[in-house]
Amino acid sequence: MELFENLEVKRGTTVLIGRPAKPFEKKVSDELLRIALQLEVAMEVHIPQCFAVGVMEQPEQICVIVVKDENIKETALAEITRYIRESKIIQEILVWILPMNSDFLSDIRAAKCQLNKKKRSIWGFWK
Repeated sequence: MELFENLEVKRGTTVLIGRPAKPFEKKVSDELLRIALQLEVAMEVHIPQCFAVGVMEQPEQICVIVVKDENIKETALAEITRYIRESKIIQEILVWILPMNSDFLSDIRAAKCQLNKKKRSIWGFWK
């Protein structure tokens, strides 16, 4: 894997998104969850398998960080890059930062690979 500054996918690009054929090892997904909990600008974090035709050479599992809007992408990139560089477990990963209004977000959510970023209250057990 390789840490890209950001996967750039232009409108109209065919992107295949789904559950990973070979998911990250548990220690890697646990480390991504630990990092996700520290990302202040991230609204959601997902780890689906993705293949952007003409952009990627082959399908691979990636880390998708969903931010409030386009203006926060650089801040999110700096944050996750810093945490990944500090990680002893994750050396390289493909990162895709998307705004909440992205056309790709419904497909990413449908893959059901979201890392649970929200801390649950014990008082919400009835929901």
